[in-house]
Amino acid sequence: MGIVGNLIFIYFTSEQSLFDLFYTFKIKSMIFCFLLSIFPWVTHSLRIFVWAKFLSQKVSLSQLLKIVIMSELGASASPTAIGGGPFKFGMLTQAGFKSGQALSLTILGSIEDYTFWILSVPVAMFFAGTIKLPFMSHLKNSLSHSQSIYIGILLLIILVTILFLNKLHIINIKNLFKWFRIPGKIRTIFQRTFNDFKLVYRSILGHGKSFFILNLILTSFQWIGKFSILIVLMSSLNISVSPLQFFFWQWIVFVTLTFIPTPGAAVGAEATFYLIFKNFIPGNYIGIITIAWRFFTYYSNLIIGTFILFLMNFFELLHEHFFSASSLLINVEAEENLTTNYE
Repeated sequence: MGIVGNLIFIYFTSEQSLFDLFYTFKIKSMIFCFLLSIFPWVTHSLRIFVWAKFLSQKVSLSQLLKIVIMSELGASASPTAIGGGPFKFGMLTQAGFKSGQALSLTILGSIEDYTFWILSVPVAMFFAGTIKLPFMSHLKNSLSHSQSIYIGILLLIILVTILFLNKLHIINIKNLFKWFRIPGKIRTIFQRTFNDFKLVYRSILGHGKSFFILNLILTSFQWIGKFSILIVLMSSLNISVSPLQFFFWQWIVFVTLTFIPTPGAAVGAEATFYLIFKNFIPGNYIGIITIAWRFFTYYSNLIIGTFILFLMNFFELLHEHFFSASSLLINVEAEENLTTNYE
C-alpha cells in the first residue's frame, strides 16, 4: 500500500512520465544506495555484539543480525515513537540475555543515538549556517503547536516530581508496585529486571567507558551511512549539495517522524521530506527524489530484511531436521548393532 501510494505521489509531483523516472538514476548509484541501506544492520549488530562481549554473553553475529532485522520489521508495524524496541527486548531475552540486560541494551542503543545527535547536530548547524534559514522559524512555530511536545513536557515534570519526592523520603518508589497491587510473582520479575538493569549501568560507568566510545564511533558510521543515501541520489542527478546542511535537515525529518502516529510513519515521512526539501531540490526532481529516498531508507530494508529472515529461518529449520534425522538414524543403527551383538 505504501509503494502504491508513493507511485501516485510521483504521478502528481513529477513533471516526467512514470516510465522515464526508472532511468533517472545511474545504476552504480542505485547499487551504492542499496549497500548504504543495509549498512546500518551491520553497525547495529556490531554495537550489540560489543555490549554482549562486555557482559560476557556468547551470541553469534548472525543471531544478532536476525534480532536487528526482526526489530526493524517490527518497527514497521508500530508507531515511530515506539519503534522496534519491544521486539529487540524480546528477542534478546530469547537469545539468552537476562531481562535486565536486554532492557539495558535496548535503552543503550537510544542513548548512543542521542549522544551522537547532541555532539553532531550543533556542529552541522554552525558550519552549514542552518540557523539563519527562514524555514527554522516555520518549524519552530509548527513544533510549538504540537500536542506531543506538551504531553512530553508534562510527563517529564511528573517524573521529576516523583524523583524529587522520593529523594525527600515523602514517597518510596519501591512501593509503587504495591500501590498498583501487582501480584507478587510479577513484582518479583520487575524487581529482578530492575536490579539487573542497575547492575549493567554500574558496570558500564565503572569499566565500560571504552566500550561506549567504540559504540559511539559505530553509531556515527551508521547514521552517516544512512544520511549519505540522499547525497548519492542528488549526486546521481548532478545536483549540487551541501552535506552538512542536508545532514541537519534529514535529522529534522527523522525527529519529526517520531510524532507521526502511523505505523512506520507511513505517508507522514514522505510529506515531511517533501515539505522540507522542496526548498533545496529543483521542482522537476523533488517527487522522484522523495520516493527514492523513502524507498532506500525504508521499503528496501523491509523487502530485503523479509527475504533474509525467511532464508535464515529456512536454513535453521533445515539444519534442525537434518540433525534430528541423523540422530534418529544413529539411534536405529545402534539398536540394530546391540540386537546383533545380543544374538
